[in-house]
Amino acid sequence: MCKAHDAVQEYYKNRKKKKQKRKSNHVKINIGRFAGFKKYADYLRSSLWKKIRIRVMNLHSWKCGLCSGLATQVHHRKYDDRTMSGETLKYLFPVCKNCHLLIEFYDDGSKRTSRDAELWLKDRINNP
Repeated sequence: MCKAHDAVQEYYKNRKKKKQKRKSNHVKINIGRFAGFKKYADYLRSSLWKKIRIRVMNLHSWKCGLCSGLATQVHHRKYDDRTMSGETLKYLFPVCKNCHLLIEFYDDGSKRTSRDAELWLKDRINNP
């Protein structure tokens, strides 16, 4: 495994330990404005998201947008109402788990901001 992958795995282990001790204090995405979901996790478990996810995967033939492997996840490039409701699929990007980790985390395992993740992704898409 590469150093980045090990760092991400360590991050998840530590995150899980912290969650067991106390509620997470990370910034939560407010998507309740359009669909009544109080938590992002509730949205991801919803039938709405499951239908949107399948549409995105089928649109891209279940291929990762970075490595062309089997896509198993969808990266949200934006969290606006139209994207979250599935009205537009433009900002939903199919990825495999490993590529999703690369988008979301720096090599040292720390989480990228949404802006940094988008810049990292744009750079890879425009300069493969």
